[in-house]
Amino acid sequence: MQSDKDILYSLLYSLLFLEKDEISSARITNPILPGEVIDMKTVMPDIKIILNDSRMVNLEMQNLNKGDWPERSLVYLCRIFSSLRKGETSYLGVMPAQQIGILDFTLPYLSEEFYSHFYMLNPKRMKYIVISCVFPC
Repeated sequence: MQSDKDILYSLLYSLLFLEKDEISSARITNPILPGEVIDMKTVMPDIKIILNDSRMVNLEMQNLNKGDWPERSLVYLCRIFSSLRKGETSYLGVMPAQQIGILDFTLPYLSEEFYSHFYMLNPKRMKYIVISCVFPC
């Protein structure tokens, strides 16, 4: 995905249900460097993308169920949502954040759903704050 924009765009079109003209730019902001030791990974998003210079998308891929996916997913989503830089004082500039989890296991509360959506929202006003998707394989 880092070296082939067509693959990245195609994946985003499919997973986000976007039309072909809805992506003007997609920039991976934390590229994976070949040869890095995976075992030394810290708490950081797998693939962090700035989409159309207006929202953050995190692609998380997990192949082992360690029993902490909801908590882990929320930590990663919050990490990308907090996109203010040191010294910035306006929270109005924070981009919306969305996470897509591609999992190689099924979560018991999904009842074998292929594609599930989870939302953080104000239930009285039904205003979405951030969106998180889970995509179990």
